[in-house]
Amino acid sequence: PTPLVSGEPSGMDVLLSSGLTGCLALQFAAHPLLVQKFVSPAVINSSIVAASELLKLVVCLTALFVAGESDRQKATERWSLAIGVREALLPALVFTFQNLANTIAWRSLDGVTCNILHQTKLLFTAFFVLIIRGKRQSTLQCIALLLISGASVVISLGEAGTRNTSTSMTGVLAAVSAAMFSGLGNVLSEVVLVQKGRDVRIFSVELAIGGILVIATNLALDLNGDGTRLRHSGFFTLWTPATMLPVLSQAIAGVLVGMLTKVLGSIRKAMVVTMGLILSSVLRVTLEGPPSTSAMLSMILVVLGVRLYCSSPPGKARKCFEVFEDVDKVSGSWIRAYAAASSSHCAKILPA
Repeated sequence: PTPLVSGEPSGMDVLLSSGLTGCLALQFAAHPLLVQKFVSPAVINSSIVAASELLKLVVCLTALFVAGESDRQKATERWSLAIGVREALLPALVFTFQNLANTIAWRSLDGVTCNILHQTKLLFTAFFVLIIRGKRQSTLQCIALLLISGASVVISLGEAGTRNTSTSMTGVLAAVSAAMFSGLGNVLSEVVLVQKGRDVRIFSVELAIGGILVIATNLALDLNGDGTRLRHSGFFTLWTPATMLPVLSQAIAGVLVGMLTKVLGSIRKAMVVTMGLILSSVLRVTLEGPPSTSAMLSMILVVLGVRLYCSSPPGKARKCFEVFEDVDKVSGSWIRAYAAASSSHCAKILPA
């Protein structure tokens, strides 16, 4: 991964990036559960997204404020309003749509299903990379994308058979739409942060302001019905103090993703997904019982697909035994974690 500062990564750089990686994996696993537990079905989706963007704005501005004068000058020396609008407006629009779709998915599906479907973003990322940057995927990456596609089909069919069909299909469509917006947003952000070398804090401030403006436009024009609900019930209808937990979680995730875009390499991004899915399954087993067979199969396919995709970039030839070693390591770790959590759950519900 790219060091947080120029030169070779120091021990502090490695420790910091590892800590941020762990925090993002934990948020990845816990956020759907927080939304389901602490956000009433009657809460306006736009209010959740707007509050998260506002909180993210405060965090990023605080980070700039506490930075040294020279650091602030370096971050803003080539910035102008025209550059901010040109480079952040479209990503802000895309990420706001993603957040709205994610909010619907989190309120309709369990956390494991949401996180599995979210990994279809690799399909859309590959598509937009090809369209925007003209970059093709390797053969092994195409195989990995097929594995992830298969996982999304399996989990979607499983959801349709175990939940209310209308609710589950709405959640599945919202999750896949969010993955599409995520893929497009990731490509656009990588161009700005990596290729153009923009400061991540400034770019995050621009995205937050853009997101708030998009939500305000949505409410003013009543594009999805939230404007009518806002006028009838108020912005914070049925909010409780606990509703701030998923709002805080979403804001932190937005900041972490921006920070880690320059820090994490492909393999460590795959580790975030793997750890997040493992934590999701552990939380599911602990709180609700073991996930369905379709969810278990989909998790294995996603972990293997993501690992294979991130470790097989174009131009890097890999021997078959190396791929199978990765498969064995990843699947073995997931199965051990799942078995441990299942044993703990059974011990709680079965008599001695």
